[in-house]
Amino acid sequence: MFPDRLIEAVTEDHAFVLELVQGVLRNYRALDWVRAQFAPRRPRAELDACVLVGLYQLLFLDRVPAHAIVSEAVDEALRRSHKGAAGFVNAVYAKKFDDIAI
Repeated sequence: MFPDRLIEAVTEDHAFVLELVQGVLRNYRALDWVRAQFAPRRPRAELDACVLVGLYQLLFLDRVPAHAIVSEAVDEALRRSHKGAAGFVNAVYAKKFDDIAI
């Protein structure tokens, strides 16, 4: 099933999820550039999605606190992969916080 069709299954905060999806798509080039500054090798797609969605929230939205964004991205990476993948996602955000003021 295509991801755009999965959004219909979201019942809580549908507008927020739609904003995340559309925001990442609209700003993909900028987000990909930022991600590449901290992780030059592109991770697997499911991990890249965790990183890009989190970066979108950190850079373009102010609805969710930064610590919650990072926590959710790391938890999602852990659900989708393994402990090392969660560590990778956490490291990307740790580098971002060290190098860029939010």
